Amino acid sequence: MKNQNNFKIFILLIFVFLINVSSIGQCWSKIEAGGWHTLAIKSDGTLWAWGDNSAGQIGDNTSVNKISPVQIGTASNWSRIAAGSKNSFAIKTDGTLWGWGFNGSCNLGDGTFFNRYIPTQIGTATNWKQIACGDLHTLATKMDGTLWSWGNNFYGQLGHGNTNDTGIRTQVGTDNNWSTIVASYENSLALKTSQLLWAWGRNNNLQLGLGPMAQQNQPTQIGTAVNWSLIAAGLSYTMAIKDDKSLWGWGLNDYGQLGDGSFTTLAVRTQIGTALNWSQITAGRAHTLAMKIDNTLWAWGRNDFGQLGIGNFTGTTIRTQVGSNEWFSVTSGSLHTVAIKTDGTLWTWGSNVYGQLGDGTFVNKNSPTFIICPSSLGIKENKNAMNCLIFPNPSNGTFSIQSKNVIQTVTAFDILGKQIEVEKNNESYKINASNGIYSIKISDSEGNSQIKKLIIQ
Repeated sequence: MKNQNNFKIFILLIFVFLINVSSIGQCWSKIEAGGWHTLAIKSDGTLWAWGDNSAGQIGDNTSVNKISPVQIGTASNWSRIAAGSKNSFAIKTDGTLWGWGFNGSCNLGDGTFFNRYIPTQIGTATNWKQIACGDLHTLATKMDGTLWSWGNNFYGQLGHGNTNDTGIRTQVGTDNNWSTIVASYENSLALKTSQLLWAWGRNNNLQLGLGPMAQQNQPTQIGTAVNWSLIAAGLSYTMAIKDDKSLWGWGLNDYGQLGDGSFTTLAVRTQIGTALNWSQITAGRAHTLAMKIDNTLWAWGRNDFGQLGIGNFTGTTIRTQVGSNEWFSVTSGSLHTVAIKTDGTLWTWGSNVYGQLGDGTFVNKNSPTFIICPSSLGIKENKNAMNCLIFPNPSNGTFSIQSKNVIQTVTAFDILGKQIEVEKNNESYKINASNGIYSIKISDSEGNSQIKKLIIQ
């Protein structure tokens, strides 16, 4: 009888644990790993940060490192985030741009050299769309498709046709068809709406994909392919995904970070493997992670701090799976990795010397480590207010929603945060989009909302 009671207590504890994990799921919506710190936005729109804070990049008005997530201010209208080596940026839902942290190279774009220890509005424009941070330079796009840059320009990474630094937000050329931007350590890459790939800045390790050419001081077209979909840039190397879900890489490969099974630097754009089901890509200092459309996560490259998450500290040149098929999004810092699972829970691994993993320690982790979801200040959370079910899932783009609440709005976003139009037809919904993973935000008439994942295949 005693053993039976113990068994019942054990089952009850497991049940309670699962309920608690479920209640803190659906918590995180966006993540961004910087050099040695991490930013995140919760599903309630609040902003959080942890890790290295030596230049104020956490944004809590101190220079003290944080080993657990701390809320930055009380605003709940944060939309996009970007993290550099020692600075941070964010865009609010009203289109305003905010920056904080290191500003010694004028990389905050406010016209000064002063570090900022709290989020500080940059200019007065209300039409910012995207933001990307390099080591000491910044790129951004506006709603009108124009491209802007500021900060350090020693290698022409600002794209202004010269090597002059600038502390003021300056437009790059006159084109208004830029769609995606990536700022690497000392170079930049971007896609236009035509899906042509462009690159500029330093090219010492062939990271621009132009072969053995000198640095480029202005955007330079890379090949003629018009089917590039996603790009990621590490230290002196580049990874990309095409429309057909194929994976490509070029540049420095000293740790096997290109994933082609070798340590050979690639001067031209080279397909990595033959798989045609890649959906996301991220690059750190010399480690790479990518997701497939089946929610599996894969890693390769440098691993001396456990940044690959494969349970050891040994690097690999071969694409190696991390955990099972439960991942939703992933981002890489210099030597650490942050990811969200499909249930909305947050997981981190790799270097933790500044507390950038957020688990309350300074201990490096070589496998995914769960990070608890803290309560937001000034936000009344009702995690059980909605309990929606999307079906069928996966689908062909048409789906239905089961909910006890009266559904007011349904909004869809792709993995880059771009909103996708949702069509309603009687009791079903439809989004016209290619195969991949999408976030579906479901809101009721009382202001409650829940984010669910939808796979289209």
